[in-house]
Amino acid sequence: MKNVLSLIGGVLITGVILMIVFFAYFILTLRLFGGERLSQVENEITILVITLAVLAALAVRFSLKKLKKGKKYLAFGVSFLPIIAFVITTIFYLGMYTYPTTTFNKEKWQKEELKPFKMAATLAKKDKLIDLSREEVFKLLGKEDGGVENQSNHIDNGSIFYLLDKKDWVLKIFFKEDKVVECVVELPIADWL
Repeated sequence: MKNVLSLIGGVLITGVILMIVFFAYFILTLRLFGGERLSQVENEITILVITLAVLAALAVRFSLKKLKKGKKYLAFGVSFLPIIAFVITTIFYLGMYTYPTTTFNKEKWQKEELKPFKMAATLAKKDKLIDLSREEVFKLLGKEDGGVENQSNHIDNGSIFYLLDKKDWVLKIFFKEDKVVECVVELPIADWL
């Protein structure tokens, strides 16, 4: 009975710690209005993975000390949840937010109504569109899905965007003096504002 209580106690302690970590992560990354860029989301998830790796390492270190004292049930209970949380989060991170370089295929891009997310991420991360003119962008990417023309400042030519095949993400291209100055993949700002 004592062994089972040690196991349950270890799981409960680390469970509470993990709940606090995930709650803090949720609060710190909560965005009600959208506008997050892909790089921002990737950085936030990287911080979570690193935090969970540190927690898992601390749990394993604590568990090794307890194993030396013969308290294997407590050791298992303490290390189980942090290791599982780290593995699951890492798999999620690698599957969802790390993108191998995807070769841009103009024909595939232009025939798809919702543009390929991985191609857009590659274009943005590798600055492939920087310094291209608006006309060159349209030749390469086709007609945009929308944009904003800045009427008050003739130096700033506004921005255009393309809808992507990953839910709610867009490729947004910013122009200045008819040249691309920035290209990002982002979630649009909420339209209910």
